[in-house]
Amino acid sequence: MKNNDYSFTAILIIAQVLVSVVAFLVLMAVFQFPDILRENSSVRLALFVKNQDVIIPTYYLLALTGIMNAMIASLIFYLFEKKSAILVLALVFGILTGIFQAIGFIRWSFLIPYLANLQESSSELIPVLEGAFNAYAGMAIGENLGFVMQGLWTLCLSIAFLQNKYVSNTLGKYGITIGILTVLMAFETFGGSLSILAELTNPVESAWYIWLVFIAISIYKKEADSNYVSHFGIKSFIAALIVWLNFVIPAYI
Repeated sequence: MKNNDYSFTAILIIAQVLVSVVAFLVLMAVFQFPDILRENSSVRLALFVKNQDVIIPTYYLLALTGIMNAMIASLIFYLFEKKSAILVLALVFGILTGIFQAIGFIRWSFLIPYLANLQESSSELIPVLEGAFNAYAGMAIGENLGFVMQGLWTLCLSIAFLQNKYVSNTLGKYGITIGILTVLMAFETFGGSLSILAELTNPVESAWYIWLVFIAISIYKKEADSNYVSHFGIKSFIAALIVWLNFVIPAYI
């Protein structure tokens, strides 16, 4: 294993985190994201048309982060010298995470602009079609299946990390917790009494991105022929989470 393989993987993870966070903040500012996804179709389409010059390329970048996730899952699998069943499952779940999320995001760059252009001639039908695709491509595939796969990827990868002493036990255990919570919050899309699970989205996703950053740091520091295990503690994680939430939460207010 070459050292630059570790470096490239770590840099790709950091790039995915940065692109995702910037894109989400842009959508919060111009598209009332994520609340707009639960609004009436007509309201959503009107706001989309108003800011589509920003929304379209931003969602395209998010779709690319899905592809990046599939690449990251493959690269991390490659970095492990000892392959195992749980690691293979992590690879499958990681790739599916990227595919499902890319499908959910990419509709905003191609399908929704097409529907928006047809809205004047078919004003009654277009909101129905947009709402149907929002429920299917967005909620069912992008959010529900996307988050379920993301949670399972995080869970399996964390178990593999612990089995191989790849990172600190604390980081691995946090990954298991975050993975379980991510799967749980995915069922918010069913609505009804389960809609309360939406409250988990911001803190759990924030914790997930921070976890990814620490994983990237651990991978970057790990030398090919060493038994390096990153030092990681609860204070470091909590401090990073507080800083992150102070940065992200105001965007929702």
